[in-house]
Amino acid sequence: MYDFVAMKVRYEKLSKADKAKLARVTKPEGFPMIGATYKLLPDQEKPHSGWQRVIFLLALVEHEPQGASLGTLFGVCGIKEDRIQRIIHSSVPNTLTYIASCLKLCGANNKVDFQRVAELLFYWGDKSKERLLQDYYRTIEEVKRVNSE
Repeated sequence: MYDFVAMKVRYEKLSKADKAKLARVTKPEGFPMIGATYKLLPDQEKPHSGWQRVIFLLALVEHEPQGASLGTLFGVCGIKEDRIQRIIHSSVPNTLTYIASCLKLCGANNKVDFQRVAELLFYWGDKSKERLLQDYYRTIEEVKRVNSE
């Protein structure tokens, strides 16, 4: 398993210029053309699609040890179910665009356990989608329960 938190730390140490270059990438497949990408990857790793999805997320969230999962964050922020369904039923790069949109709706409350969230995107597939949905719906039910007390 990879240490995605170490990758987040490397990202935070990048120069403003390198961060700006990464921020201008509009589709994940553009990252291999940016030199800063290779400063983020573990030794000997190539920037395949899993890494590209994680790099896309670096600027959008803050790491908090034992923080929320992506589904939990979206539930707490009150993201509507139809937005979550768009994430689940879309394909990359649209998936990432929808995730970014939901993160923007959460505002400054984007503190997540980066290790968990990066693993979700690195291994994105049916199991990851299922985990996102489970976390989201469990959180929505918990919020409803707390609000009704």
